[in-house]
Amino acid sequence: ITPRIQAMEQINSGEIIVGTAGYGLFVVKEGDGNLKIHRLRSFTKDNTDEFVSHLFIDDTGNIWRGSHVPNTKCYKVKNLNPQTVRKFPLSCGPMVSCVKDRQNSFLMVCMYGILRYDVPTATFTDAGYDLSALDGKVSIRHACLDNSGNLYLGTSECGVLVARKGCKTFESYEQPASERFDLSTSYVKDIFEDKDHNMWIGCYRKGLYLINDERVGFTSWNFADQNYSIGCFVSSIAHGDGGTTLCAVQNSGVFRFDASGKIIGHPDSPSGTSLIYRDHQGHYWAGTGNGLYSYDPSTGAYEKKVSYAADGTYCMADNEQGTLYVSVYSKGLYAYDSKSGT
Repeated sequence: ITPRIQAMEQINSGEIIVGTAGYGLFVVKEGDGNLKIHRLRSFTKDNTDEFVSHLFIDDTGNIWRGSHVPNTKCYKVKNLNPQTVRKFPLSCGPMVSCVKDRQNSFLMVCMYGILRYDVPTATFTDAGYDLSALDGKVSIRHACLDNSGNLYLGTSECGVLVARKGCKTFESYEQPASERFDLSTSYVKDIFEDKDHNMWIGCYRKGLYLINDERVGFTSWNFADQNYSIGCFVSSIAHGDGGTTLCAVQNSGVFRFDASGKIIGHPDSPSGTSLIYRDHQGHYWAGTGNGLYSYDPSTGAYEKKVSYAADGTYCMADNEQGTLYVSVYSKGLYAYDSKSGT
C-alpha cells in the first residue's frame, strides 16, 4: 500500500504514531534500527477510523484522532493497544489542531470554531473566542500558540488571524507596509514556531512566509544605492573617529561611511589595498599584495614600511605595544615592530 501521510506525533513511550488517509494508524517503534512501520489495526472499528487527518497527545498520554468528519476519538492506550475509546461529537466542524494552553485542559481548534476540553470532567465547551473576523464563511486550517501566548489561526480564505495574549478577539495579522507578499489572501496550511520563536507560515502554492517581530539586528549599507560601482567585495573594516567606519574594497580602495551608512569619503590609498587596520595606538595601516603601509585616511597619505610579493594581505592584529602581526597570503606570518621599523 502507498497511503498519504496526514499526521505524525511522538507518544510518551517514544514511538512515532503515523496517521494516514484511508489506512488508519501506523507506528514506528522506539529503538527499531530498521525503521519498520507497523499497522495498528486495533484502532480501527469502523470505516471512518481509517481516515486520520490530525493527531494530538494530551498530558495523560491519550491519543486524540481527528478526520474529515465532525467528531473526534480519544484513545487511552497501553502497549500501543487501546484500552478505552471515547467518541465526542464536535459542534463546529472537524478537528484541525489541538493547542495546550493551561493545566488540565486544552483547546481543540475546529474548522469553524474553538472548543475547550476539560480533563477532570471529560467535557467540551465553547472556548469563548470571538470569531466574527471569520465572517461565518472562513474555514480554519491550522492553529499555533506562540511562546508569548498569542494564538494564531491559519485560514483558507484570509491568511492568518491572531488573538493576542489575554484577548479573545481575532484580528488579521498586520504585515509591514514594505512587504510584497500578500499574506491576507493566502491559503494557510500550517503554522510553526521554531526554537528562536520565529513563526513560519506555510501557504498553499505560494511558499513559506516568516514572521519575526523582534527588531532586526543588522541593516545593510549598500554601495549601488549610493551610485558607487565597486565591482568587487569588501575585504576589511576598521572603525574611524566620530562614529565613522572605514572599509577596504578589493581593487577599489578605501571608503568612509558615516554612522547612518552614507558614504562620505573615498580617500587615496595604496594600489591594490586589501586590508585597512587600526592598531591600539590609533594608527592606521594598509596592506596590499606587495607590502604593508602606514596610512592616514584623513589625507590619503601612505608610506611603505614592509615589502613582500604575495597575493594579498588579509588579516592583522597587534599586541597593544607597537608590534603588528600580519598574515600575508602564501608567505606566512610577519611580526613588525613599528617602533624600531624591523
